[in-house]
Amino acid sequence: MEVIEPGRLSLRRPDVARVVEARVALVGYRPTAGDRVLCVANDRAAYVTGVLVAGETSPEPSPSGARATVEDGNIVVRAEDGVLLLSFDPVSGVTRVRSQTTVLSIEATEKLELKAPDVCVEAERFTSRVGDLVTEAHRVSTSADRWELRANRIVERAKNAFLDVDGMLQTRAGTLRSIAREGMSLFARRTSVRSEKDTSIDGQRVLLG
Repeated sequence: MEVIEPGRLSLRRPDVARVVEARVALVGYRPTAGDRVLCVANDRAAYVTGVLVAGETSPEPSPSGARATVEDGNIVVRAEDGVLLLSFDPVSGVTRVRSQTTVLSIEATEKLELKAPDVCVEAERFTSRVGDLVTEAHRVSTSADRWELRANRIVERAKNAFLDVDGMLQTRAGTLRSIAREGMSLFARRTSVRSEKDTSIDGQRVLLG
């Protein structure tokens, strides 16, 4: 098939090596090489009235210059300069969105949802700025070489809490107070208590030794 001019085609019949000119009688049909079409002819002209098999299409570029094509079985979207923007592999089912610029922005006026059984984020730096952060999880595991937490107020509530430190545990505070409802136990090989001023122990019984 060869497009002679808009609305007119040059066709080759499969049974004979003869070229036939035909006019397109299908509204919205955009001919491409490799199409197998159905023709109706009379003594004056031939008309394309149906498409039996459509060949690979090459859509015309949008006003912005972007183009969607099929490359090696993948559906790809390229910018005007040919830079790959999006690719879909129907065999693996993987869709990739790429940005050759410095910023890839995804915006939503109301809600942005990400749903998947497994979500992985790999980045040199990850920054989250939110007004209210809520995390609901059955289990949370965090591994880091260094952990820094800064807050005006920290409130932690747990039924049981265990802290295991191999090296040194140090707490600096203006005032340190520990409140236990039932009992408090301190076990150590050596214990040292130093006060610049007074040290007081108040209890009904004080046992030493």
